[in-house]
Amino acid sequence: MIINYRGPYKAATLDGQIDQIRIIGVKMGTYKLTLDLLQPNIDRVNNTYLMLKYVDGCENSVDGYKKNLNDYKHELLSGDKAHQMNAFPVMEAFATAPAATKGGIWHFIESQRSIMMEHDNWTDGIGEDMHLLGPMRQLDSNLYVPEVRLKVRAGVIEAITDSAIITNHKLYVGPQGIDPIPFITDFKGAKYEYHRTIAPPTTSEKLNVMIRGMFDNEIIGHDSAIVQIAYKG
Repeated sequence: MIINYRGPYKAATLDGQIDQIRIIGVKMGTYKLTLDLLQPNIDRVNNTYLMLKYVDGCENSVDGYKKNLNDYKHELLSGDKAHQMNAFPVMEAFATAPAATKGGIWHFIESQRSIMMEHDNWTDGIGEDMHLLGPMRQLDSNLYVPEVRLKVRAGVIEAITDSAIITNHKLYVGPQGIDPIPFITDFKGAKYEYHRTIAPPTTSEKLNVMIRGMFDNEIIGHDSAIVQIAYKG
């Protein structure tokens, strides 16, 4: 079975994210009336882009100045002994900075994105045009293998898996040597805390833990790796 899903919408590189913020600000203006967007929210995104570009320019100036300093230092140390050094290079002043805005722009965009996606006029086409939806991808469910990581503490086994695409899983836990491993529960999301009791006088167990993926109420793909743990109730 082929499962269609969207990849991450946020650009992978810093330069890509800065340009994406520019596009989001422009498109928020385009869809201001369609999605009932507030001008102060649009301004915040646009102003953040301006500040990011300004900071980029300052970084480039500093990097260039540092190169000049290194060249100057190299000439002092290893240059021609008969050569008269130029005057010490002075860094040029930065241009006037744009007005400061609030930080945390991606947290702000994420909150606005959630609001926009609930609007009656929202469509996938608008989301793609605004660069607020990731590209469509495909997963062959027959190839899916759940990730499994465990955090074990007294009385609790915390199972952690990947839930970005496949959100539902089955948890299996049982004493080593028992086959098949007993089914414990279905869970949704990336984490599940399994509170396991041990009947006295036993105080510890050696356990096998495994996870299976679920989609449309059917088990898909392959079992996760079986993780062996020492557990104390």
